[in-house]
Amino acid sequence: MGEIFSDAEHVDPFMGCPCCAETSMDQLDGFDPGAGPFPHYPHEYVWCETCGMAYDPNHNRYTIGNTKLDI
Repeated sequence: MGEIFSDAEHVDPFMGCPCCAETSMDQLDGFDPGAGPFPHYPHEYVWCETCGMAYDPNHNRYTIGNTKLDI
C-alpha cells in the first residue's frame, strides 16, 4: 500500500491539525511543556500556524486552545 504523501514534508493525516486538517510540517510547530503559546499545558503539543489551533497529537489530538480565536 502506498503512502498518502510522497514527500517527507507532511505528517500523517491522523497527526495533522484536528481543526483545519493541516499536515505540512512547515505549518505545524512542536512545543515542549512550559513553552510556546500555551506554557501551562503539561505535555508536548503542536501549534498550527494555519488556523492557530494548539493540540496534543499524543493524546487523541486533544485540543488545547486557539490563538487566532483567543481561546
